[in-house]
Amino acid sequence: MTTIHKAYRARLNAERREIRILTLHPGTPPSPIRCSLSVHSLSDLPTYDALSYAWGDANIRRGIVVDGEQLRVTRNLEVALWHLRDPNENRIMWIDALCINQSDVIERNEQVRIMRDVFSSARTVFLWIGEADDWSDVAFDHMSWHTGMPKEMGTRRHLLLFIYSLHFRPYFTRIWTLQEMCLAKRDPIVVCGYKAALWSSFVEAFEIMYNATFQEIPRSMVEHMDAELRGQSFLPIQRTKELRAMVQKYHGCTLDYLLYNTVAHDATVPQDKVYALVGLLVTDLMANLAVDYRKSKVRVYTDAMAYMFTEDCGAESLSTLWQGLGACGFPSWVPDFSCRELESADTGKMHSFLVPDAVLVHYSGPDVDPSLVKGQVLADNETLEAAAWLIDTVEDVLLFGDDLTACVSQLPEVEAHAARATNRACNNAAPREPLWRTLASNSKYDDPPAIAPIAHEHDYQKLLSSAPLVDGSDLLYGDYAQRLKRQLPGRTFFTTANGLLGLGTPNVRAGDHVTHWPDARTPFLIRTCEDHQGYCRLIGPAYVGGIMAGTMLKDIIAAKGLELTTLLIR
Repeated sequence: MTTIHKAYRARLNAERREIRILTLHPGTPPSPIRCSLSVHSLSDLPTYDALSYAWGDANIRRGIVVDGEQLRVTRNLEVALWHLRDPNENRIMWIDALCINQSDVIERNEQVRIMRDVFSSARTVFLWIGEADDWSDVAFDHMSWHTGMPKEMGTRRHLLLFIYSLHFRPYFTRIWTLQEMCLAKRDPIVVCGYKAALWSSFVEAFEIMYNATFQEIPRSMVEHMDAELRGQSFLPIQRTKELRAMVQKYHGCTLDYLLYNTVAHDATVPQDKVYALVGLLVTDLMANLAVDYRKSKVRVYTDAMAYMFTEDCGAESLSTLWQGLGACGFPSWVPDFSCRELESADTGKMHSFLVPDAVLVHYSGPDVDPSLVKGQVLADNETLEAAAWLIDTVEDVLLFGDDLTACVSQLPEVEAHAARATNRACNNAAPREPLWRTLASNSKYDDPPAIAPIAHEHDYQKLLSSAPLVDGSDLLYGDYAQRLKRQLPGRTFFTTANGLLGLGTPNVRAGDHVTHWPDARTPFLIRTCEDHQGYCRLIGPAYVGGIMAGTMLKDIIAAKGLELTTLLIR
């Protein structure tokens, strides 16, 4: 039988919005960490600071003293307490691992539901990003200047290495830390070892260091760093800055936006890929997504998708989070938000099937019932009911190779497929977009993507005429080739019975149906279920040349007299 620590023997009263607050008693090394816990109601407006940190390896634990009894905590928390402890005065704090009985699922559910209030009510939120290293102290000493990089080369090198090292600090990729720092009312304080800086100063100085370092530092000093890694070391901080600004301005975000921006963030338990975001939702929407850790990962993710369909953003999320579709045990319309493919995806690949906003035209069709536009999840919690036009059927498919060189070598075969599609095209559905545009989703290699310029046609012809290419060819580094690098590897090129050309997910096969859902940003491919008559499976979003901007889609629907069909998707 598990012994309950005496600090947790009294249950918190959820109706009174009770929390535990920790008193970190004064001391200096090597005296042990000593704390005590007391219960308070948030309604009484208690004064406390809150700690935001990455838990670290749960298997590496150290003992601290809480209310006179030993309690095991992760090493990262122990180190944070060592650095935050005042030598002379008590420090009053809220720390999740200590203030919540982590072994009590019901209490965890109740406390996560009020996490927004816990952090927004804190006097100060401290962001513990980890221990000092060989470069962090120098970097933090330069957080107060905003005029440019220091001239001394040794200092500049330290700043470069600090930027590089941030990519490996787990704080910036832990999903809970986003909520914790975004909800802070006052400017949070970033703590690294014994150095500290305001979050706003940290971000401003970091952006100066980042931009100046890679523009001014000699190339020989950074050539060992992969270009994508240089971008990744900046991206989590930039996204966190943007999320905090949005939450502070609009009092929250939509769930699809949050899921999209946290695909690479780590969670201790898979349910936290959703539950760690609940406190960041627009206030009016929070009550519609219940927190319950007793539910399985599949049920939690299904609930999240059902919630997004009720909020009219379900199709939008499927257009970007498609790499999580098809997981074993999941309904076909529910992504596995914790899957490795999503966690390693970059935004360019997630946008593979979206057109630039400049050409986006939503088409809902005439007199569409608004309830059909949203889609709804049926009582069995497995079936999505959605309305769609059945546009066409996949005829031929070609799976691209895993890298750009392999994809370029397949371009002659792609041309042959496209030519056959043109020959069988009906007058009302002839391909109206050049193949070179379709292969690049009509987008330029930008973020956010812009419409592909006409000059890319010349680049495509050069690639086609030079295929196959060897690795290292200069043709592989042009803007158009780099766009194809994001678009083609591992994707499927397909043609339809009526001559449309498109790009789809790796699992597309002949016989799949091209559908368009009212107001969706992309077409979706579905497949009839052989074992469940009347049902189908969602294969994923697709880019289909010519119908993405709405005009040709409208012509096809009118010419064929298509009517909305109700899909039952499992």
